[in-house]
Amino acid sequence: MSSVREEAIASDVYNSINARFLDLTPKMDLKCYFLDKPKRAQLVVKKNTLDGVDFVPKNADALMRDLEAAMIGENRAFEKGSTKPVDFQKHWAHSVSLMATKGIGYREPWRMVLTDRGLRIADARPRYLNAPEMDQGFSGYFGEAFKMNLRALHVGVGFGSKPEENVCNVHIDEMGIEMMDENGNVTVTPNVGYHFASELILKSMIPGIPNWVKTHVNFHFLSADMGYNRIGASVDLFKSARLKITVSASCALTSCDNIDYKGFVSFDKLKTLDFWKQFNPTINITGSHDLLGGSSWKKRR
Repeated sequence: MSSVREEAIASDVYNSINARFLDLTPKMDLKCYFLDKPKRAQLVVKKNTLDGVDFVPKNADALMRDLEAAMIGENRAFEKGSTKPVDFQKHWAHSVSLMATKGIGYREPWRMVLTDRGLRIADARPRYLNAPEMDQGFSGYFGEAFKMNLRALHVGVGFGSKPEENVCNVHIDEMGIEMMDENGNVTVTPNVGYHFASELILKSMIPGIPNWVKTHVNFHFLSADMGYNRIGASVDLFKSARLKITVSASCALTSCDNIDYKGFVSFDKLKTLDFWKQFNPTINITGSHDLLGGSSWKKRR
């Protein structure tokens, strides 16, 4: 095995991405699609999972066949497409979402998972009139933890004039922009606003952006994190597998026009303070724990 392959396979970025492929049915192991002895330029692992891995595939056709055969549960794992007229007619929104993808694109749609939690909360309400009711939004912070993973695999397979000029990019979008319903129909979601503003413009199109910015700073334009009704930005001051501390500032769609932006450069402290107040600065601390041994109990079972 070449040193280039060894370095790539040992990297955290590769293993984070490859773990998603190993969860597919049948499993896909990315290293099986690498050249046996790639040159440095034929296998490049970037610094984060958003930029991903660039490589010259050993067999581009075999890679595409496996991507199209991959399943998540009973549904196809990827939605294939391109900007070609035939694909545009089939699903124009999906084709538009692939305009920044080189070659043939494959997006992993996320899937809504339904639970009976809403029914259980409804049954728990007091039966008497004029009695207080449970707040649906606030009550969501309690009970069994359920976190939807909106990150999504994105693959681009580009063809050159020769097989050695074929290039594949594999990365993980921080916010998947396509959703598949229970009938297998795919639609582009409002997350496309966040994806365009944060992942494409800020983190991909602007040259020389530091890696820390790519992994800790986000622009929010109708994003799920802000309930699809605010515009703003956030910075992750601390980020780990179990804890995240985020500072954010945003304004509602109906109030952004009323902000006096002169306060941003004003020498008047009161005007500057009022300016930032209108952006609703917030510190969010989110995390998970196992103080009561819930995970350990499940493992013992």
